[in-house]
Amino acid sequence: LGHVDIVRGASARAEVSLTSALQRFDRLGRPQDAARCLRGLAAIAAYEGRPAVAFAAFLAALEQSRAASDDAGVAASLVGMGLTDPAAPLGAEAPVLEALELAEREGQFYLVVAALDALGEIARRHGRLDDAQSRFQRAHDLAESLGAAHQRSLAAASRALVMLESDALRDARELLPKAILGIERSEHPALELFAHAVALVVHARLGAVKSLRHHLWAAQRAVASGVRADAETAQLVRLAENVVGLDALDARELAALARDARPEGAVPFARSFFVRA
Repeated sequence: LGHVDIVRGASARAEVSLTSALQRFDRLGRPQDAARCLRGLAAIAAYEGRPAVAFAAFLAALEQSRAASDDAGVAASLVGMGLTDPAAPLGAEAPVLEALELAEREGQFYLVVAALDALGEIARRHGRLDDAQSRFQRAHDLAESLGAAHQRSLAAASRALVMLESDALRDARELLPKAILGIERSEHPALELFAHAVALVVHARLGAVKSLRHHLWAAQRAVASGVRADAETAQLVRLAENVVGLDALDARELAALARDARPEGAVPFARSFFVRA
């Protein structure tokens, strides 16, 4: 239930459930299940802007997974460590590359997708946009071959963000509808808000007012339901707000959305932890 609550954005309830489960699994001597709880707690800490706590939890999960000879758990924990290392705020590639090698060797293809997604994010953060696009494309294609709709949609939204940063606005516009539809079907409100925020910037810069207002309404609805934005999502909304030539009413609505989204200071990669805990 804790992992379900994470996906639904109910992090406080999830933290209580996962902590209780962790204590129970520790008493029962079940390290594989304890590690899964630790990764869930790490995801919450990352989303709430506590990278050192998240890294420590992923490290503990790694130790538990190794004790259980759980290769999938080892790979998932390494990915998390690479994305939350306090000494590498843009992401540390080495543990993620180790996770990718392990996942490929053991045929853990869903974790291969997660590692590729993480490497794409790290490359994007370092400004290596071609490399990022290549990683996200591989993650997207593999997820599609696995029938992993949620991971495919997340990779597509990340590809659209890279296209936005590369000024390939029309390519991003073509990619976003299918990505957003897939994320909406997965009922992950924080990722929905992120994808709509990408779309806001794309359509604002293209001057596509009708589409801009559709995504603005969708983002407002998400925020009104209590979804918290991470720092990057809120930054995207502010980018849309500052596009030259916006209608004054649209600019005011975007300013209000940026204010109401209440950025929580999450680590840059937090939005994608919820598919890999």
